[in-house]
Amino acid sequence: MNEKRQLRFVRALLPGASARRSSSGLYRLKVSSGTLSLDASSVSELVSEGVLRLRDDMCFATYAAPGWVRRRLGSSGDFAGQHRQVEKTVAGISVNLLEGALLSLSRGKNGRPPFLLPHHLMAAGKIHYLFLRSQMLQRTTMSCDPTRIGGGNSSAACAVDLEVSAIDARRKLFGLLKKLPPDCSGVVLDICGFQKGLQLVESERGWPRRSAKLILRIGLDQLAGDLGLSDVATGAALGADRSWMQPGARPTEF
Repeated sequence: MNEKRQLRFVRALLPGASARRSSSGLYRLKVSSGTLSLDASSVSELVSEGVLRLRDDMCFATYAAPGWVRRRLGSSGDFAGQHRQVEKTVAGISVNLLEGALLSLSRGKNGRPPFLLPHHLMAAGKIHYLFLRSQMLQRTTMSCDPTRIGGGNSSAACAVDLEVSAIDARRKLFGLLKKLPPDCSGVVLDICGFQKGLQLVESERGWPRRSAKLILRIGLDQLAGDLGLSDVATGAALGADRSWMQPGARPTEF
């Protein structure tokens, strides 16, 4: 029962809402059906797992929360579930928003290495996360947006938190895209944010075939560098070998 309560609580926080700690020690937030609450020990457990973060008396979802929720909602409960984001289109068709150009380019073919490497996908994931947090994508699924829920001052506070969260995400998103060349930033936003296909991006711009994926990789290369991501692990350089016979190598006290 506690796991279900944790799942409901975290899902309610995902739109960018926040929960406030009450005098009784419970963290509470308004939802469409009333109020959700979670005890401090359960919140601390989720904080230790990296799902939630605390600031003063407020509780927020972290970058890892969507993956945690998708794993709990997956039928098999495995980690593959966090890489699926299934939503209904206007026509009522369920689609996986993450099943697109990025996924196809991350698969090697005929023994060849994939076109996009893990650090490219991590950079693309950062853009996708900020895009969703910035509330730029209109959805047709049920929303837990606190701004649509009555409840007086508490709802107003949640609305302010949501607005601040969206504005902050939008600022970070366009701050990253601004560093890229114009063509690269547009393609990165279209594919990683709006989930457009490569052929659609090329047809909208009148580009030749296979050009969009090249521009995408150039953009993700630079973006990964700006985020400190690399295709190889690096560390501090090893110190040069020194001999006692070299000048200055012997301690002065000897």
